[in-house]
Amino acid sequence: MKLFVFGLIAYLSFGANAGTPEAMVILKSNCFSCHNPDKEKGGLDLTTRKSLLRGGDEGKVIIPGKAASSRLIQSLQPGADPHMPPKVQLSPRSISALEAWINSGVQWDDNALKNRPSPVRKQLKQLPSGYLPSLAVALSPDGKRLVVGRSNLLIIYNLEEENKIVGRLEGHLDSVQAIAWSSDGNWLVSSDYRSVFLWSSELKLVRQINGFEGRVTALAFSADSQSVFAADSQPSNKGVVRQFALSEGKQIAEWEAHQDSIYDLSISKDGQKIATAGGDEVARVWGLGDQKPIATFEGHQGPVYSIAFSGDGKQLATASADHQLLVWDLKTKLKMTEVRTHKGGVTKLKWVSEGKTIVTACEDGIARVFTEIKTHDGASRSSTAKERKLIGGDDWLHAIDVSSDGNTIVAGNHSGEVFLWKNNKHIATLSPTIKKSQASGEMSFLKDVLPVLNKAGCSAGSCHAKPEGQHGFSLSVFSYDTRKDWKEITHDAFGRRVFPAFPEESLIYKKATLAVPHEGGQRIRPDSESAKVLLQWIREGMVYQHEGEAVVERVTVSPAAGIYRKGAKQTLRVTAHFSDGKIRNVTDLTDFVSNDGEIVEVSSNGAFTVGQINGEGTIVARYMGQVAISRVAVPAERKVDASKYADLPVNNFIDKLAYAQFQRLGLMPSELCTDEEFLRRASLDTVGRLPILEEVEDYLADKRPDKRSHLIGKLLSDPAYADYWANKWADLVRPNPDRAGLKSVYVLDQWLRDAFRRNQPMDAFAREMIVASGSTHRFGPTVVYRDKRTPEEMAKIFSQIFLGTRLECARCHNHPNEKWTQKDFYSLAAYFAQVKRKGAGVSPPISGGTEWFYHGGSGSVSHPVTGETLLPKPPDGPVIDSKGESDLRYQLVDWIGKPDNPFFARAMVNRVWGVFFGHGLVEPVDDIRASNPAVNEPLLAALAKHFVDIKYDQKALIKTILQSRLYQLSSRPNQSNVSDTRNFSRSYRRRLGAEVLMDAVNDVTGTPSNFSATWNGARAMETWNFKIGSEFMDAFGRPNSSSDPPCERNSKGTIVQALHLMHAKTLHEKIIHKEGRIKKLAESKKTPVQIGEEIYLVAFGRMPTDQEKAIILKYFKSNKEDREAAAQDLVWAVINSAEFLFNH
Repeated sequence: MKLFVFGLIAYLSFGANAGTPEAMVILKSNCFSCHNPDKEKGGLDLTTRKSLLRGGDEGKVIIPGKAASSRLIQSLQPGADPHMPPKVQLSPRSISALEAWINSGVQWDDNALKNRPSPVRKQLKQLPSGYLPSLAVALSPDGKRLVVGRSNLLIIYNLEEENKIVGRLEGHLDSVQAIAWSSDGNWLVSSDYRSVFLWSSELKLVRQINGFEGRVTALAFSADSQSVFAADSQPSNKGVVRQFALSEGKQIAEWEAHQDSIYDLSISKDGQKIATAGGDEVARVWGLGDQKPIATFEGHQGPVYSIAFSGDGKQLATASADHQLLVWDLKTKLKMTEVRTHKGGVTKLKWVSEGKTIVTACEDGIARVFTEIKTHDGASRSSTAKERKLIGGDDWLHAIDVSSDGNTIVAGNHSGEVFLWKNNKHIATLSPTIKKSQASGEMSFLKDVLPVLNKAGCSAGSCHAKPEGQHGFSLSVFSYDTRKDWKEITHDAFGRRVFPAFPEESLIYKKATLAVPHEGGQRIRPDSESAKVLLQWIREGMVYQHEGEAVVERVTVSPAAGIYRKGAKQTLRVTAHFSDGKIRNVTDLTDFVSNDGEIVEVSSNGAFTVGQINGEGTIVARYMGQVAISRVAVPAERKVDASKYADLPVNNFIDKLAYAQFQRLGLMPSELCTDEEFLRRASLDTVGRLPILEEVEDYLADKRPDKRSHLIGKLLSDPAYADYWANKWADLVRPNPDRAGLKSVYVLDQWLRDAFRRNQPMDAFAREMIVASGSTHRFGPTVVYRDKRTPEEMAKIFSQIFLGTRLECARCHNHPNEKWTQKDFYSLAAYFAQVKRKGAGVSPPISGGTEWFYHGGSGSVSHPVTGETLLPKPPDGPVIDSKGESDLRYQLVDWIGKPDNPFFARAMVNRVWGVFFGHGLVEPVDDIRASNPAVNEPLLAALAKHFVDIKYDQKALIKTILQSRLYQLSSRPNQSNVSDTRNFSRSYRRRLGAEVLMDAVNDVTGTPSNFSATWNGARAMETWNFKIGSEFMDAFGRPNSSSDPPCERNSKGTIVQALHLMHAKTLHEKIIHKEGRIKKLAESKKTPVQIGEEIYLVAFGRMPTDQEKAIILKYFKSNKEDREAAAQDLVWAVINSAEFLFNH
């Protein structure tokens, strides 16, 4: 699986393009403070290129073009002495950026070093009309008035007059960040960007306090209500606490408390301490007398959003984005209570009723009340609390407050709604008096911004789509949950990543453009179209999706195909086609990947360069889950005369379509294979065994011109056919017997063998397996259901083996390389939701009981993200009315069996083709998708149509393949096709499978193996489960007994296999067996050459050449005293030869 290929390419390509500005920012952030003109530590000034190249007291620190030899790079490595920066280890990504910058010549960019000044308040623009978050709410001390921050307004409600609005306070330019009442009710403070507003109890503006550097994200009055503390926050930089006297508004204290924003402040009841909650994942308590830290609390795995002292001042509660509510002992600094029941980040907490109750707001839209808070007693009991969820909340809750008596609770959400509860009962929802209007602009997250972020690599598994996210910012892998991603940008951490009043100040923009340090480097250039899109979207109000918005239906790429000379260059153009009929050039936002870098390499902007070998490569273009391909054909430089292709023999349509491909690529097919090669090849491919001596002799003596056709008919009627093909399908469906039970596995195995003995049409084969019902001890296909016990597991295996599509990639997230979504996967799973079972379940390692499967009449599957109950729907198929249908699975098999089904016939013929040619027209054979196209699409389409026409008869399909001249080509290359490994212009050598090779060794040595749980004399191909012991077959790729089907066999050679062939005791015993072929030949009257001929005929299907005969004769003469040993050595050499181990 190329699970992360597109995201990784985007990530790496942007890093490479951003080298110079990224290096500048890394130097400035980590080095300039110590190495500048005023503070030249070590005599080193790094602030200009000239001074940097000059070096310091110990010489040069940078050698342009030689990063590895530069002392600067050496000092950054873990364990370096001296190590720079002191006490900080730069990330591998940052070190790589500096290395690339040095290797490229140490280019200098003064613009990247300039500070981008934060805007002053007068530069702020009007907030978008649809942007109405309630980030802060505050109840007056007497509980009569409620102040709500809604966008940039303060709305005052009188709770004693049916929540009547009694005032609207204006003056804020940014969204209101925090609100606080003084304990005596005489003062109200509110804050936004760079400003705090002080209001009287009559709600008149007393003064505006300025002088802040960033958003003021938290407020708290001193215990005596004579001063106010404000959190001055600069995201990803620092959080400073500032104290102001109310009388004059002058600052009387300040200190840096955190290395990120401060989200909450809390004053102890005695007024001696202040607690701070930081975006740097820690909480701290400070003494107010000297502003010195008293305690630091580290235990959260995300930003700390809220904090509160208990009434007695002995405990501290913290809430975090990591979904946890923690309670700490201030004296011991130990964690006392852990509450992990929240289903999202805990955005706010209030501690009331003298420490007996904690109320929280959560991103999941639920306000919770916790009582009976238990602490960990140091023994086995875990800490927890009694939880009560308050019904009536909705959306993403940002704020919460509680009346002093604990009876009234209010919470505000991102939509501007405020929810009121009285005695834990929902009594009102206070909605904005003006409706949340649709933004007037045209930008939307889905249509415009998401493509920008995907192209920048933000949703790649190596970046913010890692399971834990990156530095508190988490996106879904390949954007499978787009609404969550939108909320992560617009809602999360109180909207810290967006600044609609001045979009250039938005953290998501500043990080992406490298205005502030960003570990991922510069993902978006400031002057680019992508930057403009992002800024405009924020300016317009950050809409998720406009009503009636057109969606992408498909993408096309041009040129879609072309023939190119080696070294040629071309640039692709990608066009998105929308549901409203409009089109858009999306080349700059498309991810590109080449499926063969030797044939063609492609850059991140769609420019490709043809390599120096001939063949056909494919460039996959992916935009918003839609895929298009461009085929790049590179013919041989020596042009082949068209008449030569016209003169090629044609046995059937396979040859015609293959020759057309060869002509396009300048390939000439190899010569016809010999009769000896055809006999051995066809026997191994069709029935999985070597032809016996008599068959070889009879075939070679046959002078009929159509003897190959006669051989094909004979092979297709051979009893070994059923065992061979049943064994191949057993790899796909046979479960671990420890899990499913030995008898169940045996019943499945026998059903497979019987199906191929009867040459059951493959559509009927699929039908029986998919709609299986009954006992696992009576009907084989039910055993698949015993192993795959959920609708999701059933969807995975049946889509892979019968549709040739790996939909499993869309189980946890949208498919990374294809259009399939989670909805596609779970809609297919819905067909199996009503399958029920009774009887003995699985209980590894012993699951001997029987189990019955049947249609239960009810059951459904829900989308894991949206919760939507999904109707059964096949991939790319219609939703079929299921009313009155007794078993939904019949709908699925009816769809599969339709002649125009886009998957089934292609999957079946591709799997069979892979057996006879070494790899499929699409490889892997069960991964057919637009982004993994067939090497010869017309041929695959024709084979699929042929399969439908012959009623899904596999033997008839095999006959067509065997009769083609393409199959009968020699494996010896010619000058034109020596480098062709994909287009089948020659036969490709392929290793024999474990069971085939085991039987071949037995046939050559004349000594059958004894297998447990089988009849005496059984062949390896007749073993029916992987637990039947055989070190030989295990060494040669038989799947492990605990493997989960479908099983993929490793066809590559290993050291273990080589050692096994040379030294294995079992093989040695077969060669020297007293009743084996070698013993009998040595004791016969046959000459050494005749002995060699028999061995060659049974092993290779041919006579030895004159040269080989001479070598055999010479060896026997040199060992004339021990004729048997010479014969043994000959057989050992034959079995160890590539000619024996490979089909060719």
